[in-house]
Amino acid sequence: MLCHLGDAAEGVMKRRDGAPRHVHPVKYLALYTPIPWPKGVRTVDSVNPRVDGTRPTEFEPDRQRAIDGLRKMAEAGPHDFTETHIMFGAMISPKPTSCLAP
Repeated sequence: MLCHLGDAAEGVMKRRDGAPRHVHPVKYLALYTPIPWPKGVRTVDSVNPRVDGTRPTEFEPDRQRAIDGLRKMAEAGPHDFTETHIMFGAMISPKPTSCLAP
């Protein structure tokens, strides 16, 4: 899980390559409704340590990489992030009609 978090942080900060998968028709449901994410949905290959993701080495360096990635995300500006989600494609702001909009 630590390697997956480190890879994901690098992906959203434009520091890791990964082609987006096909945009699923459930994008709206997954992102804008309170429906829980189903168990067993596989992650994309670029962040899966059993495929193309970073393989675990020793716990402490893997843990530190995940923490560093989260810190960099917290300190980053809006232009430091990718605009394309690896599973859902282009990310745009939801319209005010979203069920989560105030």
